[in-house]
Amino acid sequence: MVVSGLGTGSGGAAPLLAILACIGATVCYGLSGIYINLRTKDIEPKAMAAASQLLAGIAIMPALFLSGPRAAAFTPAVAGVTVLFAILCSALAYLIYYRLMAKVGPTKALTVTFLMPVFGFLWGALFLGETISLRMILGALVILGGTLLVVSPKR
Repeated sequence: MVVSGLGTGSGGAAPLLAILACIGATVCYGLSGIYINLRTKDIEPKAMAAASQLLAGIAIMPALFLSGPRAAAFTPAVAGVTVLFAILCSALAYLIYYRLMAKVGPTKALTVTFLMPVFGFLWGALFLGETISLRMILGALVILGGTLLVVSPKR
């Protein structure tokens, strides 16, 4: 709420729907982490990552035919960037994620998802010239503080 500015009176229902979608995603991440930890202890992290990517690709394949890129927009550069993102942003990330799940458990492994808004606005400022507001900095401090509480050793 701090980062999004909920309650500032602007934007109508769209910001509230976006926040609710983020909360829903958070709940799904949490539940899936617990489920993975309970049900997949015998499965290697590499196998989990490969299966996740394969099944996700199959699941979204029909969408390609509904709104795929125009032939003129599909160039070797676009294909190369797509493959690069698939390897770095998905395959490698899932390998790390499932290894973390196996080694530190779902609670600590899922803390990486807390950091997405912080990196989102940092990359926006760095690559798109977007402005970082005081509200965003305060939200980042709340996020970093919460993450620190989760990953800190118990006293």
